[in-house]
Amino acid sequence: MYVKNATKISATVRVKSSSSLYDPNSSVDVHFGARYVTLATDVKQRSFPNVNLGEKPDPEKLKAIVTGVDVNNDLRTDEVQIKNIQETNGTVTAVLTVIEGSKIYLVTDTLKLYFSSNNRKLLSEVLTNQELGDILNKEPETIINKIGELNPEVYVNEIEFVADSITSEQALIKVRTDSVNYIINSESVTVNYRVFNPNIGTIKSVVEQPDENFDGEVLSLVQLDTGIILAGTYRESIYQLNPDGTIKAKIDNNHYLKSLVQLKDGTILAAGNKRDIYYLNNQ
Repeated sequence: MYVKNATKISATVRVKSSSSLYDPNSSVDVHFGARYVTLATDVKQRSFPNVNLGEKPDPEKLKAIVTGVDVNNDLRTDEVQIKNIQETNGTVTAVLTVIEGSKIYLVTDTLKLYFSSNNRKLLSEVLTNQELGDILNKEPETIINKIGELNPEVYVNEIEFVADSITSEQALIKVRTDSVNYIINSESVTVNYRVFNPNIGTIKSVVEQPDENFDGEVLSLVQLDTGIILAGTYRESIYQLNPDGTIKAKIDNNHYLKSLVQLKDGTILAAGNKRDIYYLNNQ
């Protein structure tokens, strides 16, 4: 789960796309009375493009820029200060911190801010739909295409994956070093998804038996470690199958056998018609 739209008195709890327990489309609103809040509660925008800061950016001027956008109006500037001002490649970074003894914000909380003289934006403020839902596979191209589909304003040719970050549930996205629209070396963005192919398990075609038919309904199939496929039927017969599902041969047994299973150690068990369980030869 993750939290959205947090305020001093409420928040929305949503389910990650990768969840196997809860409906990803579900959410719940929670209400509370917070003693302290995080800086992110009042600072919704952290990047500020097209600003002229001069050679030595002034902390108070940076504060004014931060609160100058509507979504940051609630920030109490008397409760915070700006530190660690640095400039790299036309982008100024700074850290918003909380003053000692603050009665509003968590004293240990910090928030990184970005100021640029050009139109570069923070990736996380453009790639806002980070819950991708179901994807067919976790191939990089599949994930990138889904990001572009759900975030049409993102220039997907300017983003890439953090090395070795792709898992079956999430991936980390960062800005390419040759990007012209996003702030380079900013923090990565986590996208969540569920790998699910709805076509797997649906009927592709019926296997035609050219020479022989089963003597009853097929009740079980098992592939042995050797690659041999066995089929058990309602009439308690066992068949060997070819890899394409056609009948290779009917196995002669003195007992009627039907349901089959192979254990991890290679043992093959079969159920008979007299409440018996049999070991089968696997070689």
